[in-house]
Amino acid sequence: MIKRKNLLLILRVFISAGAIFMLLFMARNELGKIYSLIVNLNKTFFIVSFILFLIISFLVAFRFKLLLKAHHIFLSLKESAKLTFIGYFFNNFLPSSIGGDLARGYYAFKATNKKLPSFTTIFVDRFVGITAMVFFMVIAFIFIQDARQDKIALSLAIIVISLVLFALVIFLNRSFAKNLSFMLKFFTSFKIREKLTTVYNCINKYKDSKKLLLEAFAISFLVQLLVVLIFFVLSKSINTKLPLSFKDLFWVVPLSAIVSMLPSINGIGVREGAFVYFLRRIINPEVAISISLLYLGLTIFVSLIGGVVYMFMKANKGK
Repeated sequence: MIKRKNLLLILRVFISAGAIFMLLFMARNELGKIYSLIVNLNKTFFIVSFILFLIISFLVAFRFKLLLKAHHIFLSLKESAKLTFIGYFFNNFLPSSIGGDLARGYYAFKATNKKLPSFTTIFVDRFVGITAMVFFMVIAFIFIQDARQDKIALSLAIIVISLVLFALVIFLNRSFAKNLSFMLKFFTSFKIREKLTTVYNCINKYKDSKKLLLEAFAISFLVQLLVVLIFFVLSKSINTKLPLSFKDLFWVVPLSAIVSMLPSINGIGVREGAFVYFLRRIINPEVAISISLLYLGLTIFVSLIGGVVYMFMKANKGK
């Protein structure tokens, strides 16, 4: 009988493989063009995008370091950066684009010896990042007409925005959360209900650190802005005359990032499919796939830093 964890792994691989197969099938006549676009990219623009990615990585590390302070856990930026790069490395093997967060939470727990605060901080860190993406989408769908014209994109944005706002109210408003406490009855085990309550209390504690949350949100907003800039620079690395503006990517990149959180391996295939679909009216599919694949290559390249950090950490542990 297949174990649950093996079944989930099979599902993730199947979704990623299925998405990749569909993309390859759709672009079967353009594979040569995709290869040519990637091979002949402007190396200077790619190096700039790599530097931007490193800046983002240290901003994410600083945000995690900042959020840990709410639990009186004080990591150095160096230690937090190590955990961030290790998370990138494990993203290549764990589910969706958030699998690396689980690894980051595990090694944060090993570094701090505080299990619950480490994992809840990882959750809050990710949630703050998603909230910044939602803020991006709100701005985009208010001021950018092209975004509103795509009905599927608009529907997806409304669903995501509604869910995030609902979750935000639950996490920060204990009175509202108590009205939903009846849902805990669905969990027959008292231990599970008790653990969920403890986790909620740990997350709700952040409402007493409003300044810290605002600082984390400001960092997240800057991170999202830089991610959009990376995609813009990567598009210029393929062709400086592409009719793809920063405004177009302002709403497409956050939506594609949300879609990439679906079960997959590091969002592979799913993210590319979303990118092709949302940009179908602006650029050709082979160009959209090339840009997305360049971003994937960039993330894998940067994640190798995490692999080196992980190997040194294991070696030092062995010593």
